[in-house]
Amino acid sequence: SRIMRGRALVFAEMEAMFGACNGSEPIGCRNAALLAILYAAGLRRDELVKLDLEHYDVHVGELRVLGKGNKERIVPLVRPARQALGCWLAVRGTAPGPLLLPFRKRRGAEVVMRRLSTESVRLILKWLCRRAKIDACAPHDFRRTFISDLLDTTGDLFSVMAVAGHARPETTQRYDRRPGERKRKVVEGLNVPFHMPAALQP
Repeated sequence: SRIMRGRALVFAEMEAMFGACNGSEPIGCRNAALLAILYAAGLRRDELVKLDLEHYDVHVGELRVLGKGNKERIVPLVRPARQALGCWLAVRGTAPGPLLLPFRKRRGAEVVMRRLSTESVRLILKWLCRRAKIDACAPHDFRRTFISDLLDTTGDLFSVMAVAGHARPETTQRYDRRPGERKRKVVEGLNVPFHMPAALQP
């Protein structure tokens, strides 16, 4: 079977990355929205940069994502992710075009109406990790974290598979990065009717 590289992030790491965004600055709003979408929607890097403003339904808080094989899926966003996007849209404005925009170099408050590159996403994360003083992480690590956390909280493989845009459950299972202790917790409720023979008891 294929080996999945990468890692899942822990909550403290994500908290540090959001803190490193400095959300009161325009570029910080954009970076916080980028992190929120990567984690709360579990998007692949190319799916993220293909998002246009029209793909976000601000009234219901859902993203319309075009995934592999041109398959479309709807991903609902939790309230903090919607709030992060709201802060960014206040900076970005309502002009049609890409959802996430780059900024003019040496002019930190001026956005450029063009699409972020996938390489830009990688570099933004690298900069945020350094600023947050955490180990480096890749864009896809947020997808791993999203899938692992959803499997942990719901235990519903097929629903997670649908929201992640996977065609097969085995693919979703390969993304599971839950630590061993959490997996042990899942099985703790099992009642195995084995009794140690008296002769073998210490």
